[in-house]
Amino acid sequence: MPADSNTPAALNDVKANEAETPSSSIVRFPAEDPLELDSGTRLGPWQIAYETYGTLNAEKSNAILVCHALTGDQYVASTNPVTGKPGWWQLMVGPGKPIDTDHYFVICANVPWRVPWHDRSCDDQSGDRHAVWSRSPGDHDP
Repeated sequence: MPADSNTPAALNDVKANEAETPSSSIVRFPAEDPLELDSGTRLGPWQIAYETYGTLNAEKSNAILVCHALTGDQYVASTNPVTGKPGWWQLMVGPGKPIDTDHYFVICANVPWRVPWHDRSCDDQSGDRHAVWSRSPGDHDP
């Protein structure tokens, strides 16, 4: 790792790269197929990153969706590539653990946030420039 990789500019580059091309699996929703919110606001294009653990069985009856509100990322049982911190629930999720990935297929999706941004924008019909971004605990707006 280069000596200057811990500088604020380098960390912002890592964060921006993770926002644009996450190391996690992603689902992309194109502009022609926006997400319509209850308010009538339409978001598009946008993407959401997710992590999965274990194997989905043929009956598709062993899936567990882990939802979060306080953690800000999808890394329930794997290392966060931006912070380097271990998964926020890795004591609970994994082979032989309470949520046993030898038996269950676990999905954890990121949570989209709306924060001001100058270079990356998505059109929500409001005219505001912003990005769909997610944060890890302790992060600040870019």
